[in-house]
Amino acid sequence: MIPKLLIFLLESDIIIMLGNENSTRIESKEDVKSFLSRLAYVMAKKTKTITFQKIRDSDKGRNPRFTNRFTIACLFPDESPVEAIARELQSLNFKEYRHTIKDNLYPDRSEWRVFSRKYAHEPEHVYIKLRVDIISSSCRVQHDQIYVMSFHFSDRVLSKQDFPYLE
Repeated sequence: MIPKLLIFLLESDIIIMLGNENSTRIESKEDVKSFLSRLAYVMAKKTKTITFQKIRDSDKGRNPRFTNRFTIACLFPDESPVEAIARELQSLNFKEYRHTIKDNLYPDRSEWRVFSRKYAHEPEHVYIKLRVDIISSSCRVQHDQIYVMSFHFSDRVLSKQDFPYLE
């Protein structure tokens, strides 16, 4: 018997697989660059919302070092979290891309993109999971949204094999 719902732990994310559908994949370099262009386009607009989940349910019982709240406070102690994250998102590049995750809970929403960045003064990479939604309303007004689910120190050591486009 094949379970209808399987739950896997991938790094610090819960990946839900329905049936045999794989929720993670590696996008082509061109698709990653296209996503980053879309991110830059939305970041340049005045009418956008950046949502950062400072406290997540998955933080319960976790070493505080690997939480969004701790990482942001550690890396950017004197800055607004959203402003610091906005600046960091603007400088993401395709070499920092790791994989793409289908959102099985909200299948009509855009997919999650996962990146990781190394900061010189920190031993761990920072795990960054985000999505960009360009939303048009019926009154022809676009309200674009960037949702940052994760921006925290990675709880495992990463290697070159974790980055498909690292040269």
